[in-house]
Amino acid sequence: MKLLNVGCGGNRPQDEHWWNLDDLHRTLKPGTPERANLDAEPRYVEHELLGAGFPMPFDEATFDGCLASHLIEHFSCHDAVLVLADCHRILKPDGLLVVSVPDADYFLSVHDRDTPENAVVLFGEPIHDKWQLTFMADALFHANHRQVLTDGSLRCLLVQAGFEPMAIGDFLLVSEFVSPEELEVRKILNRQKFSVILKAIKSSAP
Repeated sequence: MKLLNVGCGGNRPQDEHWWNLDDLHRTLKPGTPERANLDAEPRYVEHELLGAGFPMPFDEATFDGCLASHLIEHFSCHDAVLVLADCHRILKPDGLLVVSVPDADYFLSVHDRDTPENAVVLFGEPIHDKWQLTFMADALFHANHRQVLTDGSLRCLLVQAGFEPMAIGDFLLVSEFVSPEELEVRKILNRQKFSVILKAIKSSAP
């Protein structure tokens, strides 16, 4: 089994079947312990998802599964489709993609209780920017985010990227008969309390 963690950030599993891809060299400076740890990882791939480096440096049908956790919201809708379509390209037929993004519907549903005092209960973590009064302002409308997403809008991006509409399902509501890839991505998914998490299967049909 070969799995790719796209836009991995600091969440980089080191199991032998995981590959981690991001452009962390621009933020982790040489000579720091964080950069030394990164450079020692055998399956980390330094790559910018868009721009001159596009597409990802893998052949078609390379991976059994891809994870894009809290990544897609950092791109415009058009660029997000390009990234997702490239995930589609490198997946094997019937390969699994799992995507997690902040869920705008959830933020709205708890907005009347969204205070610094309630942040850990409602979102699982505190407000990180001390100047923000709500977790919505801190996380959903983060300065580096380019989209506000819901279940429906994320599904549209997946369909536009080439994934079969009927193959898209709710990741957390699958039966106990899950694939090994699903079990593996469950282990490292974070921020589930305020995220929409979907899976998509690359159809093996011609």
